Amino acid sequence: MASTDPRPLRPDDAAALTGLSAEAGWNQNAQDWRVILEHGGGEGIFDGAGRPLASACAVPLTARSQWICMVLVTPDARRRGYATHLMARQIAGIEAAGRVPGLDATELGRPVYERLGFRPLFSLSRYRAADPRWWPVDPGTELRPITLTDLDALAAYDAEATGSDRAFLLTHLAQRMPQAAWLAHQQGRIAGFALARDGLKATGIGPLVADTSAVAAALAAAAGRTLAGPVVIDVPDAATAFVARLADAGFIRERGFTRMVRGADAALDRTAALYALAGPEFG
Repeated sequence: MASTDPRPLRPDDAAALTGLSAEAGWNQNAQDWRVILEHGGGEGIFDGAGRPLASACAVPLTARSQWICMVLVTPDARRRGYATHLMARQIAGIEAAGRVPGLDATELGRPVYERLGFRPLFSLSRYRAADPRWWPVDPGTELRPITLTDLDALAAYDAEATGSDRAFLLTHLAQRMPQAAWLAHQQGRIAGFALARDGLKATGIGPLVADTSAVAAALAAAAGRTLAGPVVIDVPDAATAFVARLADAGFIRERGFTRMVRGADAALDRTAALYALAGPEFG
């Protein structure tokens, strides 16, 4: 029998929770779960043997917003209200702390979240390529690998460009896949960066933040050339020039999402420099 009382999730639950997301066909691995639970939090419902049946988590994205993620229910425990219950608890906890809940909803999930008071901000799409044909890197863009000494400046650039407050995530990703962590400079200042992370089914490029589409393309190619196997990237639909470059490289649209928020956070309106998300679980 399962207890319907949720309990807080811990980083040492990561291995078991990876099974929950893997059976849903999601890409997250144990490292993703650990960083979510170390820097954010969540709750889960478990059966009597300690098997996770359902989960819901949230991580910081901006100084004001918490990103709801990893809302999952194992197939044999669906239609018991677990997801609704856990989601309501996440929303209530975030708002009780004076923060704003946000999420990246699937196309099927959007009407559900609209009924819960979330409003759409913008649409985005996931693109996948089994073996991308990366374009030559523009020699006019100065690129170099990110080093640990860059991280403070990188976080400051990210905060200014996108309103994000996620230094913990940038540090984690730069250390996790250093070969795919690239920085762009123009006229003596940071002009963009790209990071990536491994997953169960594909490597994801993102976040990718840049001053221009040309810089974003150069960073994507620099990071992408270091990766083997399938690659996914989550791109705002408004970034049409960048999407066209991805299509030329063999990327195909896999599915859509909608960025949604319940409340107001002006930082989330800073989207002009956002060319790829860190993933729906991180924003």
